[in-house]
Amino acid sequence: MPGTGYAEPLGELRCDLGESPIWDERRSCLWGIDVTAPAIWRMTLDGRHHSIPIERPIGALALSPKALVCVQRNQIRSYDPEENAFADLWRDDVFLGDQRFNDAGVDPAGALWVGGMDRRVQAPLGSLFRFEGGVPAAFDAGFVLGNGLAWSPDARTQYFVDTYRSTVWRYPWAREEGLVGPRTLHARTEGPGHPDGCAIDEAGCLWVAMAGGGRIDRIDPSGRVAESIRLPVSKPTSCAFGDADRRTLFITTARMGLGEATLHDEPGAGAVFAVRVTTPGLAQPFVTQSFTLSFTQSSQECK
Repeated sequence: MPGTGYAEPLGELRCDLGESPIWDERRSCLWGIDVTAPAIWRMTLDGRHHSIPIERPIGALALSPKALVCVQRNQIRSYDPEENAFADLWRDDVFLGDQRFNDAGVDPAGALWVGGMDRRVQAPLGSLFRFEGGVPAAFDAGFVLGNGLAWSPDARTQYFVDTYRSTVWRYPWAREEGLVGPRTLHARTEGPGHPDGCAIDEAGCLWVAMAGGGRIDRIDPSGRVAESIRLPVSKPTSCAFGDADRRTLFITTARMGLGEATLHDEPGAGAVFAVRVTTPGLAQPFVTQSFTLSFTQSSQECK
């Protein structure tokens, strides 16, 4: 395990587009995905990993009390690691139109939120969804590429990364209502790179992966960059806190789109990196809501 402030790759996993790391305290492992070479992977602290190929691209993962919740382009599925079995939770081939689901997060009340994006990454077609009663409801709209989500330690603020605008928005949040006011600017990130996935620590600082910028920025509650962690690769994509004390920051990266010369210079591109930090991250909530199978005749509910 690396020392404080120094990031090094864990194991031999190399993703085309690694994303959505999430620490599983019950199983003492890190879960994540490869978006464009579709797979879910599981990694232990010594870097050993196991990948589960899937048939369709995947955008994000979340944890439920028993299983993983898998966010795919126009559907939600669960994956039970003990049974090695998938189950459909929600799917609609019409509802999203020309947008698709991208990144996701779980609020302190256990509701699943998903950021939408334009399939062509050109127009502001994406919405910010919360699943209510097992179906998505849009709380905001107008995003080309909606990305990382996080909630403040006092559970009064929700953060949402707007990659295309290089912006992190903040919303007032309440347990029952969800968003209770319009978005306001939290931070406008500076290049190189654009903000992607994120995680939040116990001090209320947001750790944001700067894809194309080769670093993770720690943005304090005032919106100022308090520190940055430089990486030996150019495309970090997301991050998550884990290990027993939640003081290890796990960072996913990508190799997609890098030329041969860059890949030669960045042998760790696509790896999972780990760095020890001073302030622990917040514990990851479970998805606790039920999903109704809305795309079939069934009224069965799945947890």
